[in-house]
Amino acid sequence: AQTDQVLEAHAALAWLALTGEDETAVHQNLDPIMTHIATGQSLDGTSRPFFILLMTYKTLAALKDPRAEEILAAAYGRLVFWANQITDDDRRDFFLESVPVNLEISLLFEAKA
Repeated sequence: AQTDQVLEAHAALAWLALTGEDETAVHQNLDPIMTHIATGQSLDGTSRPFFILLMTYKTLAALKDPRAEEILAAAYGRLVFWANQITDDDRRDFFLESVPVNLEISLLFEAKA
């Protein structure tokens, strides 16, 4: 649970630091997330994995960091994987279209395709 909160906080703080034009703070907050991902650890056990991935993607994209596309692809891949586990069509549609973070990931990914 502590890792959940720490990574979620880092994602939000990186985005906020970017809007405040504090690039040092941006990187200080992105580094733990990128290390977590680079070492093969999953975000699936966190309470808001898609929020973490979306904020990380948006921050990296704003910095024009090439890793942004990898993060977006990973986020979309996990989103599709989770959606495919939902057998009820209405619930799957709700998961993909009515959860704002999930919808934004889908729209961003589809815009790149």
